[in-house]
Amino acid sequence: MKKSISMIFALSIVLSLVMGGVSASAASSYNANAAVAYADKKWNDGKGLCAEFVSDCLAAGGITIPSKSTYYSYYTESYKNNSGYLQNWTNPYTCSAPLLLYLSERYTVITNPKYSDIAVGDIVFMYGGSNMQWRDGHVGIVLRISNGAPIYAAHNKAANSGSFSSSYPPTYVVKMGGTSGQVTVPAAPSGVKAVRYASTSATVSWNVVSGATSYEVQYQTPNSGGWKKDPDYKTKTATSYISTGLINNYTYQYRVRAVNLTGASGWVEIRYNKP
Repeated sequence: MKKSISMIFALSIVLSLVMGGVSASAASSYNANAAVAYADKKWNDGKGLCAEFVSDCLAAGGITIPSKSTYYSYYTESYKNNSGYLQNWTNPYTCSAPLLLYLSERYTVITNPKYSDIAVGDIVFMYGGSNMQWRDGHVGIVLRISNGAPIYAAHNKAANSGSFSSSYPPTYVVKMGGTSGQVTVPAAPSGVKAVRYASTSATVSWNVVSGATSYEVQYQTPNSGGWKKDPDYKTKTATSYISTGLINNYTYQYRVRAVNLTGASGWVEIRYNKP
């Protein structure tokens, strides 16, 4: 326990030296849209611990986290895991403390942040409660703000993602955004079209939209009573599908929009005349 406390104290000293300045040179290369989109899709895929998951999210946003580094080796702690094997977490990619140190040298860090200090795409570190240990730190990426409270994703264990708690309050937030890194509403889809697939069906397709995490599709006919969700579009992420049950001599209208955690784009409408 003494070793854990001494290490978090040493980390606090280093952070106090680097937190005073704003290192924004790397901020221009961070795409929060892409990082959050990756997190939204991968948080529950059953792979990786929290630091690995967040490192992969950052990589999706254009920030490569080193998997090996002798510079951070003095923050190593060896301990036995549940299987009795010794583990060494020595680098920013696999351990939250070196990851915090690595990011703090490149971005602004706020200690004990208020919720109002935290934005979508930021990286949050949690050290607190009864587990004030270096090795027990937790890290996540902020997915969205719900009723003023940040919601984060950490890794595939749902119990370790969501809203903050007294056991793991936000101890540090790394401000990743800046003007270029803020998550924005995606652009409207381009290349939307419908072409004949078979005698009673058509293929509806569009181009991939950068920063979109899903898509919405609706259709309308003269007798449909307005726009309806197309039941043939069963996935939220595909950029094409088969619209079935079409009737000869009907004009079908389709509209598509792109969606992410910030909001939705405008609709793009097309017509398909069923011969």
